[in-house]
Amino acid sequence: MITHRRMMASSFFLAFILFFILVIRIDEWLVSPIQSSGIGFLTPIHSLCKSFISQSADLREESGSIFRFLFPYLIVMAILSSMSIVLLFLAVINMRLFSKVRARRRQNYTDEVQKYILQYIDNRDKIAVAELKKLPPKIVTVQIFLLYRSIIGKKSQQLIRLFYELDCNKFVLKKSGSIFWSNRLRYLPIASAMQITAAKEYARQTIDCYMPLVRNEAEMAFFYLDKYHSLDFLKNFNRVLSEWHQLHIYNLIVRKSIPPPDFSVFYTEKNDSVVAFALQMTRLFRQKNNADLVIPYLRHTKDFVRKQAILTLRDFEMNEAVPNLIDIYGKEEPRLKIEIIRTLAFLSTNEAMEFLVNEMANPDKMIRIEIIQSLDHHLRSQLLNTIENFDGLEEIVRHISDGHIL
Repeated sequence: MITHRRMMASSFFLAFILFFILVIRIDEWLVSPIQSSGIGFLTPIHSLCKSFISQSADLREESGSIFRFLFPYLIVMAILSSMSIVLLFLAVINMRLFSKVRARRRQNYTDEVQKYILQYIDNRDKIAVAELKKLPPKIVTVQIFLLYRSIIGKKSQQLIRLFYELDCNKFVLKKSGSIFWSNRLRYLPIASAMQITAAKEYARQTIDCYMPLVRNEAEMAFFYLDKYHSLDFLKNFNRVLSEWHQLHIYNLIVRKSIPPPDFSVFYTEKNDSVVAFALQMTRLFRQKNNADLVIPYLRHTKDFVRKQAILTLRDFEMNEAVPNLIDIYGKEEPRLKIEIIRTLAFLSTNEAMEFLVNEMANPDKMIRIEIIQSLDHHLRSQLLNTIENFDGLEEIVRHISDGHIL
């Protein structure tokens, strides 16, 4: 695709240069030989334009005619347009032929590489190593990587030795630091699989890429290359850490048995999405020693950060947070009010129950339903015994008991 674009751009650029040369010399065409202008190779175009002009009686009689002024330009534009079409046609034909030749050559190289790799695995053949060194390093590197991912045991270790013996690690390191994201997308996974630790810095740089797919591969590479500092890239991270990426990081930590760091170090980051992620990971990895540090984030400016703080305090059964939850309740949006009610109902302290009793007088029917629904059967009975009946209470309780309101 890049080659096609370059060839098309080159064709248009050549056409533009020819047009520019003709335009700046247009006056000389009509008064002096074309050779005097230094562009003698355009003599046929000059002759064609001049013959058209000389054959027009109107142009000979009216030397100041607008048509006389515009006619050479129109001719030049028509000729250059034709030239551009021809050049594009030739470029397309060339690309088609070149792509077929290149695909056939690549397939032949691939077959040879696979043959010599199998020889090396079976016999430790030094001749195979020598032959592989003669073949394109890109194809050799990719084929070793693909085969390494599909086998286990001693043969996989032999492939790693072959990889380093052929200096494929140097090739991968060079490509991992390429300015082209396509190269980083292709070679960072190879660097991580083959434990090329020098590529860690390139992975860190790539994590800030604007393309999610490239950023995803860089995160995986960074995880594999430095398990004990795998989340350091979140420090001073400038882009939004989407929920999809948060889930991806969590799965990597769990699947690869990576020791989770102390997530409280990310609480002070300026990136709000990183703070929300740190609070969520604190909850999922049960880092209860950070529970006291979570309470101040109930007053964070971003609602998604406050939500994670509420959920974390609920899971950690932080009764100390009840006064803070009650204090912020009146200022919260309905969605977070529901989460606070569920948290207070789960904690069920005397202060929390007193607040829920008072809140049953709330004119919002959905709030009253949520309070009754959030309590277990025993606490629900206690709550209903301590409040006066209101319109629709019996109906709400009946529907909750029947499971019609979930």
